[in-house]
Amino acid sequence: MQYDLPGAFASLARAGTIELATSAATHGYLPFLKHDKSRQLQVRIGRIMFTEVFGTEPRGFWFPECAYRPGLEELVADEGYDYTVLDAMAVQGGRAMSHYGDSTRVVPPTGRQVDQLYRCRDSSLVIFPRVPELCAQVWSKWTGYPGDFAYREFHKQNPRSGMRYHRVTDSVGDLKTKQPYDPVAAAARAREHAAHFAAQVEAAAARSAAQSP
Repeated sequence: MQYDLPGAFASLARAGTIELATSAATHGYLPFLKHDKSRQLQVRIGRIMFTEVFGTEPRGFWFPECAYRPGLEELVADEGYDYTVLDAMAVQGGRAMSHYGDSTRVVPPTGRQVDQLYRCRDSSLVIFPRVPELCAQVWSKWTGYPGDFAYREFHKQNPRSGMRYHRVTDSVGDLKTKQPYDPVAAAARAREHAAHFAAQVEAAAARSAAQSP
């Protein structure tokens, strides 16, 4: 159906082009919720809402903001999910990084690696660790694709329409110096970045396979 974005994503998922996953019902920050029942309902209703929108059961669960504490993976497993994704520090240990509060806390190294898969004990839930270098490609405006000068400038918005008509243009200029957005040029750059990212993932998978016993 025209203008049916959920239907378009569902079609791509059925074709095996993309993998759809769900998350907590209201983007609840699960480690900070006071009651276990609240966390359980966030995870359970996220599944229900996904099924209503996309017409199929979700296999994966994404923790809002990648916020995790030990034990949450068991909750996800109990709700019938096949996999989840954890931040590198949750898998490897290390020093907490934060713009707010205490960033000096150190979690002892676990000996685990981010290029391996792990299974939640006593369940079939598979845990995919985030690989920091690959994540930076799609997340960091400094070292990744979002900062490319051809892409739309998120921070410059027309006060009347609410639309964004300008591109990133450069990394240091004022918002007043931003140039008009060119969707054709941005689409071409996106194809280049998609090919580059796929190659990076394939290379990382090959390195992991070579290091596996």
